[in-house]
Amino acid sequence: MLNDNPNTISTATPFTSKLVSSLAKKCHGYICINDQLNQVVNVKNKQSIKIDAVTEDVFREVYVDLKPYKKYFFYSGALNERYGIYSLIDAFKQLNRKDISLVICGYGKEPEFDDAIAGEKNIFYLGTLASEVCLAFESNSVANINPKQYDPEIDHNLLIYLKLNHNQL
Repeated sequence: MLNDNPNTISTATPFTSKLVSSLAKKCHGYICINDQLNQVVNVKNKQSIKIDAVTEDVFREVYVDLKPYKKYFFYSGALNERYGIYSLIDAFKQLNRKDISLVICGYGKEPEFDDAIAGEKNIFYLGTLASEVCLAFESNSVANINPKQYDPEIDHNLLIYLKLNHNQL
């Protein structure tokens, strides 16, 4: 069962990602949450089945008090350098705007993360949030930001997918 691209596991080393990817390609069959993951590992077109991603009930109504954050930019994801979190924090600090906040939630927090946001009154780290709470923040933000820069190791499979499906885009 494959539910994520082995090359995008945020806590894995490059060696671990390559090992998982290599082992995944040796399977006799595949259960993937989408066709793109199947294309990544099922290079020999073995038997496979797609089962759409299973998610929590994200349409459940939930109240989230967003007033303390005023207007805000929102980031949700991995909290390590590889995915650009420190570039985002530095860019936000350079804005030097008191009328807008940066709200961050996510996982994989490195020790340097706390130092990067220390003393910043309009940067809020909320930990890992439930999906419906995250959606409330996403829906009400000025912008949802993904600061990850291009990484050939991570983005290679996306480029393959885009090339294979360029007529459908």
